[in-house]
Amino acid sequence: MNLRHIALLMALTWGSTGCMSVDERRAQFLDRRATVEVTTARGQPVILNLVASNDGPARAGISYIRTEQWKLALDQLRIATDQKTHDHGAWFALGAVYEKTGHMNQAYDAYRNAFFLRNDADYEEAWRRIRVKHGSNASDNDASHDD
Repeated sequence: MNLRHIALLMALTWGSTGCMSVDERRAQFLDRRATVEVTTARGQPVILNLVASNDGPARAGISYIRTEQWKLALDQLRIATDQKTHDHGAWFALGAVYEKTGHMNQAYDAYRNAFFLRNDADYEEAWRRIRVKHGSNASDNDASHDD
């Protein structure tokens, strides 16, 4: 294959899939993001930035978080973490939803999973915040909160 064939192949590939503009790429990125406000043990607000890593249930969960549809977000993020157990972003988002809805045991476990999958300062801070906020034995704090 010579250089002209490669150039033609590239032109056909770009033409068939389209080239996204900067605005389209920005919109796509923003569509994958959401923020959740939670509080520390001292009542200080903390903003968690959540990002979906794929176009499946994790992204749907993030979309539901943006509209504060917690049950739907929880359902989608559970599916995402079941399908891709190594998706640290989905685990972190799941922890945020659990924390926001008062399920501290589940939030503790989800944040811990996110942190162990990816040693990230935000994940560690969230995990520690739950331990401080609800004691080191977070699993005893919401045994009655099962869905």
